[in-house]
Amino acid sequence: MKKVVAISVAAAIVAMGGTAMAVTADLSVSATVASACSVTGGTLSFGALDTLNAPAVPATSSGVTVTCTKSDPYTVQVNNGLNAVSNQAYLKNATNTDTIPYSLTVPALSAGTGNAQTIDIAGNIAAGSYKTASAGTYNDTVVITVTP
Repeated sequence: MKKVVAISVAAAIVAMGGTAMAVTADLSVSATVASACSVTGGTLSFGALDTLNAPAVPATSSGVTVTCTKSDPYTVQVNNGLNAVSNQAYLKNATNTDTIPYSLTVPALSAGTGNAQTIDIAGNIAAGSYKTASAGTYNDTVVITVTP
């Protein structure tokens, strides 16, 4: 009897295997890449200024990088710094109230590559604008804003 049951069970399993049907369905897979940018600040030094001749002094930033999503256009803006009066940026003497006016120029519209890109921010101190400045170290802090 045990043999008959075992054979019946085996036959049932074989019969079910032959009648089972596979079914399929699709799985939709997606992702969205958002536009994004980051910026790393750097330095811009006008160096030692010669008050006796007071020529114009140009300078270019170093270490400023922008990373934006590949192919996304972005703009770079700078504010007028901590020592600004109206729309004029000023370097301020660390030990007194003397100031030196300066200007900054940022690059035009650019496009991201997905990798860090070095950008040059140009600075300029106009000729004669610091002729009466007292000796000392002059500083300012400017905020760089990158908009995708």
